[in-house]
Amino acid sequence: MNILSTDIKNSFRYIICITTIVCCSCATERFLGSVGVFSVDYHNMDEPVRMLCFLKADYKLIPLECPTKEAMVGTVGRLLAADGKIFIVDSQSDRIVAFTDSGRFVASTQGMIGHGHNEYLRMTDAVLDAGRQTIYMFCDAPYCVITLDLNLNFVSRTDLDFYASSAATDGDFVYCLAHDAGTPWKKKVLSLPLSDLSAKPSVILDTDKGVKGLSTIGESLSSYNGHAYACLPFDNKIYQLDGGRGSHTFVVRAT
Repeated sequence: MNILSTDIKNSFRYIICITTIVCCSCATERFLGSVGVFSVDYHNMDEPVRMLCFLKADYKLIPLECPTKEAMVGTVGRLLAADGKIFIVDSQSDRIVAFTDSGRFVASTQGMIGHGHNEYLRMTDAVLDAGRQTIYMFCDAPYCVITLDLNLNFVSRTDLDFYASSAATDGDFVYCLAHDAGTPWKKKVLSLPLSDLSAKPSVILDTDKGVKGLSTIGESLSSYNGHAYACLPFDNKIYQLDGGRGSHTFVVRAT
């Protein structure tokens, strides 16, 4: 978990906490894997939640410089880190903003927004591959994934035929939360090999338990320690994804 204290013009300060929200349905599992069960003690909503109850003592507060408007952050959708840099996926402003781990502004993808060649209008999410020193930015206008280096320079573009609202990687594959064009409330998790993003995606999970017009905040896909994890709407399971398929299923039960 990362906590950022953001300095913006007029000395505004924001402390941003990124958490994973576990949704509570039945998804169609297209893989066989071991199943684990763990219990969750839901917090009393009348009691305040303090940082020290879920953070270790070694967390760090980083004030982010804002020398230009390009460095301003609207919303933190996801945090990525590698090579002494912090990358903020700002889906509200449709860009990625990079800072050093001391808070100095490095670059953003603001200059790539447009109608020109290898430009985009809207982005949804991004994943980082530290081994390849690469960031993969998923866009929905047009449907594509744009490959960037760690200075946010353009490397390549791969067109997609689906809308990816969220993404995660295990280092070898990238996993995307997608939906059918005519039924956006029905979700599925697709896998693509990072070695060939133009390959036909494989469907790992799918569900039709969504509600038309209803959405929620939080990331449905996330990466941690070389694994990817998925949680589908109205599902009490967390799926661990490895090697382009699922490897474990964790059932969440309330105590």
